[in-house]
Amino acid sequence: MGRKKSRTRQWVTTKIPRALADRAKRLIKEESGYPSLLSFVSDAVRRRLEQLETWPKQTKEVPA
Repeated sequence: MGRKKSRTRQWVTTKIPRALADRAKRLIKEESGYPSLLSFVSDAVRRRLEQLETWPKQTKEVPA
């Protein structure tokens, strides 16, 4: 039996509180424009990262 070549993972799994996921799913179902929870969460994380990356470095407090 040969060893399988190691592949770089393109996806990771994380957990969020069920109540938060349920809120997001309800929003998605009510005409949000997102086809899935995955696309909603990916967009939310992407937008937050962009916000934090452009936030002034000298500021200690992180915007909510």
